[in-house]
Amino acid sequence: MKKSLYDEYFNGIKFEIEELANDNVITFLNNIESALLYGDITVDDYNEIIKKSFLIEDVEFTPQEIFNYFIFEKSNVFQNKEVIETINRIICKNISFISLDPKRLTIMILNTKSDMAIKAFLNQLFNRHRAKKWNSYDTTIAINYLIQRGFKHRDLLDVIKLYCTDLYNYYVYFCKNSFISSLNDVDTNKFCNAIKPDHKTYYLYIMYLFEEQKGNMISAFAFFKNYFDRVTAHIAFASHYDDSRKPNYKLFYKESEHKKFYNSINGGAEIIHNAHVLRNSNPLSHSSAELVENNNSTGELKQFIKDMKGLIISICKEKGLI
Repeated sequence: MKKSLYDEYFNGIKFEIEELANDNVITFLNNIESALLYGDITVDDYNEIIKKSFLIEDVEFTPQEIFNYFIFEKSNVFQNKEVIETINRIICKNISFISLDPKRLTIMILNTKSDMAIKAFLNQLFNRHRAKKWNSYDTTIAINYLIQRGFKHRDLLDVIKLYCTDLYNYYVYFCKNSFISSLNDVDTNKFCNAIKPDHKTYYLYIMYLFEEQKGNMISAFAFFKNYFDRVTAHIAFASHYDDSRKPNYKLFYKESEHKKFYNSINGGAEIIHNAHVLRNSNPLSHSSAELVENNNSTGELKQFIKDMKGLIISICKEKGLI
C-alpha cells in the first residue's frame, strides 16, 4: 500500500519519513559535493539531484516534499557528524551553490547547530566581500541568513548596506523598527493591524524591493503583484467585505473580483486589468512569456507598480483604515 500525504492529512495515519528515507540526506549532500567537482551547478542539475536523492519507490511523497520535511520538520537529521562535515566541505569548496535554493539551504546549514559549519558559511561570505567578488547572489544568501537569525549580525548588515542601500534602508524602517511602527509614522496604524500577523506579505514586499534594486523588473513585478493580491485580501477582511473569518486570498486571484473591490476608485478597473495582462504575460507567471519581447516593459512595470500602490492607499482611505 502506498503511503501518501492524503493519509497524513485525512486519515490521521502518521508516517515518519525518516523510517523510509534513512540515508537520503547524506546521499543528497554527497551528490552535491560530487557535482561541484565538475564546476557550478545549474538549477536543473540541483533539482535533478533532489529528485535522485529523495525519490522513494512506492511512496507518493514527492522528492521535494521529502526534502522539505527534513529541512522544516526534522532539523536533527543535520546534526550528526558525517552530515556536518560534508556540509562544511561543500561550503568551503563553493558557497555559491546556496544561491540555487537560498532559503532551504541556509536553513539546512543553521539546522546543523554547528559552530564550524555556520562560521565557515559566514567566513565565505565575508571573504567574497573582502576580495571584492560580492554579487547579487551573495546578497540573496546573506538576506536569507539574516531573516532566519532575526537580523542579528551587525557586520553582515553593514555589508548589505554597502552593496544594497535600499534593501538596508528597508531593514531599518520595516524590520529593525518593525513594519508596523514605520507605518505609524504615516498614520496608517489601522492598516498595519489588518496585516500584522501575515509575515508572508512582508516577505513578498522585501523580495519585490530586492529584485527592483537588482534591476530585475520582471521579477519585481511578479513579487509586487502577489503582494498586491495578498494585501487586498487583508484590506477586504479588515473592512468586512464578505463573511470570511480570515483573509480570503483565493478570492483575489480573479481580475473580476479585484475590479469589484476597487470599483469605487477612479481608474481602478483599468489599472487592475492592465496589471493582470502584465502578470499573464510575465514569464515567471505564465508560459506565454510575451513580456520578454516588450522593449518598453521596464517602464510599464514601474508605472503599474506605482498605480497599484496608489490603489492600496486610496482604498484604505475609503475604508477608513488610514
